Amino acid sequence: MNVDDVRKISYPNNQPLTTSMIETIKVTDMHEAASIARSYGHNYTAWISLLDREDSYTCGRIHDDFKRKGVHHEYRYFRDIEYGPLADVEGPQEEDVHHIINFFRTLKSADMSHHVGVNCMAGIARSTATAMVGWMVCGYQPEIALDKVLAVRLCAYPNERILGHYDKIMKANSKEVVKVWKDSKRGQLVINPAWRID
Repeated sequence: MNVDDVRKISYPNNQPLTTSMIETIKVTDMHEAASIARSYGHNYTAWISLLDREDSYTCGRIHDDFKRKGVHHEYRYFRDIEYGPLADVEGPQEEDVHHIINFFRTLKSADMSHHVGVNCMAGIARSTATAMVGWMVCGYQPEIALDKVLAVRLCAYPNERILGHYDKIMKANSKEVVKVWKDSKRGQLVINPAWRID
């Protein structure tokens, strides 16, 4: 499988295989999440944070701010580690991914539409993998889930350990899709000539 094979897979009108009550999934870093949680000018109904345990103070403030505004907020503590001996101890565990899947399943089965937010520390790896899981729980294939995440977070580099656990639980191939995409040099980023500094 190469990146061209991944991009050729299409679905009618790019729609999911099942109906979802999740309309949007925004991916942010921790500081933007804290700012959104403090503000009143948003339409988020649910949010999930994936942070290191050292960030528990900030996560607690995010949780309290969202709760005051009626936003359902959940969080998990684990490090952004994909491989190596520390991954088995401090990285995302299968239990964490079960929690993430259940978070999105609950929203998907609700009677109302949801605008969901996901954050990790930098908004690059844990949060983008979690957003992919969210779209896949809604019925999108991994290739489309990755495209939907890249559409809202160009700096995405999804955590493969999260996706590996998802694949094991749901019998999917999202980790392979992301590996192919990463090996393709992230889709050949095009630099706008107007951005050049001479």
